[in-house]
Amino acid sequence: MERLLSSDKVVEPSRAPLILGMETVKKAALEAGAFGCTITGAGPTGVAVIDAAEKGEEIGEKMVEAFMN
Repeated sequence: MERLLSSDKVVEPSRAPLILGMETVKKAALEAGAFGCTITGAGPTGVAVIDAAEKGEEIGEKMVEAFMN
């Protein structure tokens, strides 16, 4: 799944550099247990794919922490 979410050749390569800290946020989400993490649409939203609400809360907190740092 991670490979599928990381294979965007259109949006992420052009938009991710415009989102300060996106690579760090993506890494934090994956290290916290997300199946994958990418940006959506034109790039205003970061999304992580998870399988449990509790894990999602933890992953979301780690992503926010990464953005704040």
